[in-house]
Amino acid sequence: METRNEFVSLTPVHPGRILQMELNEREIKQNLLAEQLGIAPTNLSNYINGKRNFTADFALKLEDTLGIPAIHWVNMQANYDLTKARIKRTERINPARHAAML
Repeated sequence: METRNEFVSLTPVHPGRILQMELNEREIKQNLLAEQLGIAPTNLSNYINGKRNFTADFALKLEDTLGIPAIHWVNMQANYDLTKARIKRTERINPARHAAML
């Protein structure tokens, strides 16, 4: 049996932060992207600010609009969710270890 030790980041990065960086790089305003996606600007803002999770449907809209494959957005959301779950588990199982990680 093989044991693998891998570094696991305990700093979750919501895909909305990545989307914001992409918009900044391309110099695209949020209102314009919201219009192109066919969603309200407030909804887009919620995605960008981590208040909404990236769904498969939203990821496909981003793929169609920005050309970034939907699987990337879905994977980023899954990694974000998994990292948050790991943090929660560490806090619950071993509070001293969690405090040492901070």
